[in-house]
Amino acid sequence: MTTDLNALRRRILEVGYASGEPQHYASALSILETVWTLYDKIMGPDDLFVLSKAHGCMALYAVLEAKGILPPGEFEMMGKRGARLGGHPGPGVPGVTFACGSLGHGLPAAVGLAHAKKINRERGLVFVLVGDGEMQEGSCWEAVRLARDLSLENLRVIVDQNDSHNTLWLGYETGATDALSDLSGIREDHRYLIHVADTVKGHGIAAM
Repeated sequence: MTTDLNALRRRILEVGYASGEPQHYASALSILETVWTLYDKIMGPDDLFVLSKAHGCMALYAVLEAKGILPPGEFEMMGKRGARLGGHPGPGVPGVTFACGSLGHGLPAAVGLAHAKKINRERGLVFVLVGDGEMQEGSCWEAVRLARDLSLENLRVIVDQNDSHNTLWLGYETGATDALSDLSGIREDHRYLIHVADTVKGHGIAAM
């Protein structure tokens, strides 16, 4: 299945505007291509995805809708009374593995999910998408150290580096790219990996 990313960008803007509430458009647009690439080309049925950068959730909603994971019409209801979709992904939403809100929680949860898979000898990888500023949280640093100590080779951390913050790395091996198609090698690298995706905040909308 292929799709027009510009169509998804328009979808994000239209639904966000119709919600009548302030939305993190620029953050959603900076991660859209990464989320689409994961769902369209990288992840398999045994994989899990955690969006730790939860304020960019409109990108996830748009991709889940395009993939038929969200029921038709649900994205339009975002932010409305009684709707399951809010400004951060909540529990009970199809495709949402872990409900994130405050930054710094998704990566520790992903470490736990990856460790559980390893203990239970379950197939599949755990992908987690975090923001560059979020990586300054102590909880993220501790999670990275724990993942290394536990040799979680089934964990893939993707950092959305859109230059909103300067991130200090812990000396662990990272893969860096400015071409998201390079994510294709992320499955085959069986070492614990932090992958840096160089992105643009508000990508696709010049005014942002």
